[in-house]
Amino acid sequence: MFPAVNVQVVVDHVGSFRSLSICAGSNNDQSLWNGSAVKKRLSTYVPAGRHLLGDAGYKLWNHLLTPYPESEAVTDRRKRVYN
Repeated sequence: MFPAVNVQVVVDHVGSFRSLSICAGSNNDQSLWNGSAVKKRLSTYVPAGRHLLGDAGYKLWNHLLTPYPESEAVTDRRKRVYN
């Protein structure tokens, strides 16, 4: 058996690493986000009018944009384009 880790990385618009969070692989993305420094200090990482992009493992948050569920996107063109 191999140990697993879950990693969350925030990279800015020029490709610089802004944050790195690591937890046990048994934790899901949402758990990692909930305990991250980024969520606790969003204004430090996300300027006003800007957003982070997350995958489907995250819930929609004020400054975190996530895709629509695939089941919704297949029937709605706007959601499909957004994804």
